Parts: sequence; structure tokens; C-alpha cells
Amino acid sequence: MVGMEIYQGLSDEAVLRRMDELALDERKAIADSIACLAVVERRKLFTDLGYSDIFDYCVRHLHYSIGSAYRRIHTSRAANDYPEILSDLQTGTLTLCVVALIAPEFRSQNPVELLAAARGKSKREVETWLAARRPAAPASPDRVTVRPPVIEPPPVGIEAVPLALENKALIPNPPTFEYAFTASSSLHQSIERLKNMLWSRFPFGTLDDVLSEVVEDYLGRHDPELKLKTPPPAPAVIKLKSGRRAARRLRNFVWARDGGRCTFTGKNGMRCESRRGLELDHVVPYSLGGRSDDPANLRLLCREHNQHERRRLLGEGELELIR
Repeated sequence: MVGMEIYQGLSDEAVLRRMDELALDERKAIADSIACLAVVERRKLFTDLGYSDIFDYCVRHLHYSIGSAYRRIHTSRAANDYPEILSDLQTGTLTLCVVALIAPEFRSQNPVELLAAARGKSKREVETWLAARRPAAPASPDRVTVRPPVIEPPPVGIEAVPLALENKALIPNPPTFEYAFTASSSLHQSIERLKNMLWSRFPFGTLDDVLSEVVEDYLGRHDPELKLKTPPPAPAVIKLKSGRRAARRLRNFVWARDGGRCTFTGKNGMRCESRRGLELDHVVPYSLGGRSDDPANLRLLCREHNQHERRRLLGEGELELIR
């Protein structure tokens, strides 16, 4: 176990020399890990372990923080195209923070020029340099602020408060959220039209009333989570008129059966936790005779694992041929 006591007997010069050695070893390790992470993503090795994407793999498997995962992913992708970044990381002329900051600019600006300008600079210096090159952005970024819950005080002027009222007064209200974003002219006009249409229901309505009405209406018609609350009965085999697309009743059943979550399980027994971009997948591909009317041949997969299974069963070049 490493402790500070091992440095107690060293001279000041020895401690500083050891610090330089450790810093160099750390930079070498970072450069090596970035190179390895680029290969993991390029080969999509995370899919076999049950992770839906490289970010999920970094956070849940490698236990990086969200910010650290983003920095490493941006840096590994940039180093994949510009390997000299690895040498810069090792020497310290570039850091993960700086590379992650300039990597998203590679599409709109000259990457070689960006790298040359960023070498040897701090993150704040690079931010200032980038800001001077960008056009002024009139729109502020979207922002959501959480307001703390408010505890309602008991009624004033009442000597004896009933027990039920006392208990109610101790229960905090749910938190509220303050949204701030820049809307386009067309969205503003649409919201004004909605306010006019809903005036009979909300004559003094706020944006909260209007948006809640629209959001609840849309979720009531399209939210797949509602299928989980009232799962339909399991169909046996549903006859289809034609094509590979499963009937709606069967799709609803598969969604409820699979819990609205990717069903891929990695070699380590871990099931993918992704609930985004879910697709209905054929266990036996439709192009190989798999049925679209049998629930046993259908499952939910996220986009990454759906493509992983397609490559495993059909190969890299089969998709365009089938299409």
C-alpha cells in the first residue's frame, strides 16, 4: 500500500525528481489508454460486453466520470485521425482538456492549424483563442434550473392544528424547474396559436399550462412506457398481409415483454441498459427466413447492438446487398 511515509526520508531534490518521474509515467499511461480506447471503439469491442456505445462502456465499465469519459472519447477520436496527438499527450504539450476542447472544431476549421495553435497553451488560453475566431452567437444555450422544494407552513392563527394537517405541512412540495432557451420565430408563433386555441381551458394560462397540455397529449398517443403499465396479452402467431414489418399489436407485446429496454446480454452476463434508439430486431434475420409474425423471433435491441448482431450474422457487406 502506497503512503506518504515512503517520502519522509527523501531529500527535497529526490522528492521533486520522483514527482517528475511520476508525471511522465502518468502522461505515458494516458497516451496509451487513449490509443487503446480508439481501438476499442473502432472494433466496437464494447458491444460484446453488453454496452450500447463507447460512452456507456467508459462510464459503467471503466468507471470514468461523465466529464472524463467525454474528454477521453473526443481525444481518442481525434488521435485516430491525427496520431501525433498521442506524442503531444506524452510530452505534455497537449492535455486531454485541450484536445477535447478543440476536437469538435475539426469539422469547421483546419485541424492542423488548431493543433499547432493549442500546443503549449492552457485550456483557458485555448478557449479565449477559439472565442476570437468564432462568430458571435446571439442565442444562449438551453438551460434547466432546478428550484428547491418549498415546505408549506401550517395555517397561521389556528391554535390547534389537526394531526393530518400537521403531517401534510411537513411534506415538501415537488421541486420545480426553470427552463430557458432561445426559440425560433416559427416556434413562437405556434405557441401563440396554441395559447389562443386553449384559451377556453386556460384563460390566464402560462407556458407551463400550454406545454403540459401538448406534451401530455403526445405522450398519451406515442409514449412506449405506457405499454409497460398495461402489457397486452401474448399473441400466438399473427398473420401478416405482407412484408417484414410486425403488426402493431405484436410490436406492443414485444416492447412490454422486454421492458422497454435493449435485450442484448454480453459475454460477461451483463444486459445492456440502453433505452434509447430501440429497434425491433429479428432473432433469425428476415432475409434468412426469419418470421415477423412470431413473438419468439422478435426482440428489442438498441441501434448499436442491432448493427452488431447484423454484422455477426450477415457480415459487413450484406446489408446493402439485401436492401
